[in-house]
Amino acid sequence: MKNEIDYVKIKIPSSFDLVEQAKKYNIDKEELRDFHNSNCSISEYIFGNEFIYLEYLYLSKDIYSKWLDQQLLNTKLTLPSDKLITKYGVIINYSPQNVKIHFEVDILRDGNVVEINKGKSYLNDKIPDLLVEQLVEKASNVLYPLQLSINEFGSFTKVLNKKDILIKWKNEVQPELASYYKGVIVEDMINKMNHIFLNLDENKKSLYQNLFFQLYFSPIYRNYLEYKNKGYCDIYFSALNDFISYSIDFKLEKVFINNKKVLRIKGKDKSETGQLDIVYKLNKETNEIFSIVGNFSTKLNKINYGIDFEMYSF
Repeated sequence: MKNEIDYVKIKIPSSFDLVEQAKKYNIDKEELRDFHNSNCSISEYIFGNEFIYLEYLYLSKDIYSKWLDQQLLNTKLTLPSDKLITKYGVIINYSPQNVKIHFEVDILRDGNVVEINKGKSYLNDKIPDLLVEQLVEKASNVLYPLQLSINEFGSFTKVLNKKDILIKWKNEVQPELASYYKGVIVEDMINKMNHIFLNLDENKKSLYQNLFFQLYFSPIYRNYLEYKNKGYCDIYFSALNDFISYSIDFKLEKVFINNKKVLRIKGKDKSETGQLDIVYKLNKETNEIFSIVGNFSTKLNKINYGIDFEMYSF
């Protein structure tokens, strides 16, 4: 037998299947059997591919190290602690409206503080040209840069620069809107924005109407016992002017995929006619979100409503 430093002895919890073990460790089955047999005692020999009782598998240390490096052994996702700057591209498609919105955001993360800067929004690949669309864009841009404090789960708890946002709104943007645009629509929008900016901390749902905020600040940083968890979330459907609630199941993949941690979330709405399917990918070292891809559906008055969401870092 070879010196023990050349191999690791792996406890086999149940019946041994050579093909299954070779697939697990990404090694040819003949190579796996030969290495095992050259290091074990005669009583532990593997002679075929059948299910057999085997207490230990003798595996090359190199093969085992490569396998171990791909295993997600810690099932708790912790909030990124490093100072990070990440740029994302966001695309949202709405049906049956047949509307596409895309924009870019820069996120500076420093511990429990996040600063967001948002670029121009494009509607169906064009800069908004209708009056109402321009008003919405002008008013919403008052928020940026937006500084938020976040808790250990990744949800935001407080707007840190709300005083600066309110001053910018009151002294610059609101007078400009009131001066250049007239009519009931403008007055109604100004009143709504006044309410939002005066009560930013108390009006999280107004921010969550932007699906980016809802998903990026979803409380995904938690412990996933046996790689699973349960919860719920509310997704805003602009066509319904309402939030739809979903009961959801979390599944944390046991292995890294393309060097990323992968969290899958599936759920159904209360009527069970609508579904939710989201995939988060997080950077292996920092736990910062690398991408979010998801789709959401619900049904009301025999009409199907859907949202497709994509966000990628670059």
